[in-house]
Amino acid sequence: MHPDGDVFPNNTRCKTIFNIDKIKAELGYNPTLLAKWLQATLNWFFRGYEGDSIGYERRQEELRIIEELKTEMEHV
Repeated sequence: MHPDGDVFPNNTRCKTIFNIDKIKAELGYNPTLLAKWLQATLNWFFRGYEGDSIGYERRQEELRIIEELKTEMEHV
């Protein structure tokens, strides 16, 4: 372990409790309570969801390109 603590602070080896007070104070961050955003998300899903995003019909092309890139990377 590094003398000043773990080199990768998010790679903890012990239980961690995160405190967002600093980001609230310095940036004015105000998180939305789980119950509030979850309700908004569920309302959208059940009342406003209209299917897959535009362009999703090209998913097979995306997958083909990914496979081509993976094959190219194997030879690097």
